[in-house]
Amino acid sequence: MTKQVPGQSSTNAFTDMVERSYQMVRQVRQRYGMSRLELGLLLDTVQEQQLWKGKADSFWEYVDDLRLNRNACRSYMNVARKFIVELGVSDAMLAQLAGCNMAVLDKAAAVMTADNVEEVINAVLALHQRDALTALKEIDPLTDHRSKGSDAAKLFGRYMQLPDDARIEFLNRVRPRVH
Repeated sequence: MTKQVPGQSSTNAFTDMVERSYQMVRQVRQRYGMSRLELGLLLDTVQEQQLWKGKADSFWEYVDDLRLNRNACRSYMNVARKFIVELGVSDAMLAQLAGCNMAVLDKAAAVMTADNVEEVINAVLALHQRDALTALKEIDPLTDHRSKGSDAAKLFGRYMQLPDDARIEFLNRVRPRVH
């Protein structure tokens, strides 16, 4: 029989609550990101098909009537149009992109071409928001000029090319061990 240390069960309960709340926040953030992509796609369709007619005098009045922020809607629409309509990225990739900052995704949509898709997506997924924006600013869509790219983006690109079992093995090796 092991002797219980005073306060140990409350420490374990607190640690469990910390982990559960962290996971819940991540899940909500994921749903929020996916909702913005879905809203962008829907609004883009409404605008393209003029489905706002009969509800408002213009598309932007339609957006105002829905009490949506015009600038946010522009970003959502730009991102959805580029990643979903034009590029047709997979659901798995959309799920990863949903966790990214919208300003980063909007900038990525602006500079992305058929030739630099992989580089741009790797930068968006691998780098922190500030670093991703800097890397994206170095890509000129008119000349398709590419910077050398960051080491982190290159490593992430290599990671994304690994088969699932190799990714799991890699994550198990780099994940901090909790004792």
